[in-house]
Amino acid sequence: MRRLSPLALVSLVTAGCGGGDSAATPPPEPGSFQDRTATVLVGDVTTTYTLDACEIADDTFHLTGRSESGGTLEAQGVVKDNGRGVVLGSTGIIVTAIEDLQPVGLSAFGEDAWADRDGSGPAPGVIGNARVNDPLVQEAGQVAVVDPDEQPTGDELRTFSLDAYCDEQG
Repeated sequence: MRRLSPLALVSLVTAGCGGGDSAATPPPEPGSFQDRTATVLVGDVTTTYTLDACEIADDTFHLTGRSESGGTLEAQGVVKDNGRGVVLGSTGIIVTAIEDLQPVGLSAFGEDAWADRDGSGPAPGVIGNARVNDPLVQEAGQVAVVDPDEQPTGDELRTFSLDAYCDEQG
């Protein structure tokens, strides 16, 4: 798994996630995904990303993407033996929102994924559900607000979902 440094976390900007310059939009209709796209819903705000990396292997998936506003997302996980289920403890997502003109990190990790990042303390957020149905990757749960060192700030958890379509991978 690739690791995102705390410095990179601070540089991630997702203006449409959690308050920036985008109005809240409903999630896309099923079947409306374009290849190499992802939507992330945090609260009632949906942001769409073009996926720069979209890899689904036999035992892992890794996604990185950028929104039109320059925001960035990273999601990763370990796929179970049946090729569809995901090991929740080995799954994670990280984005950054702009609120009151300040970057706010949002992340959720399973315990094993958090340990792989050398995270200290309990893993931030909750990965409640995840699955891979190649070419579709989905995660859902609650993201925690984190500081630049990826430590939870103690703020309220926010509900999130990720839907990514990776037909052309690489």
